Amino acid sequence: GSTGNARFERVVAAVNTEDPAGLMALGGPYYEYQPEVDDLLRLGADATADDVREVFARWFDDEHHLDHDQCLRLAAVVRQD
Repeated sequence: GSTGNARFERVVAAVNTEDPAGLMALGGPYYEYQPEVDDLLRLGADATADDVREVFARWFDDEHHLDHDQCLRLAAVVRQD
């Protein structure tokens, strides 16, 4: 993903809102989750809540704070064109 791309920006905004690792709450930069967003975008139109959870578990060694509803919301945003 690249900054300025509408789909990328939409997923960045959604991930920042959910703040899975608490990085935004700590004052992290807006694009702090860019590597995770790139992985989410690779999931494409078939993204599921479990896929989203796996991405963040891989990046944060299961030290993320996403519940199932949050994963569902993020998967829905990832699936949007």
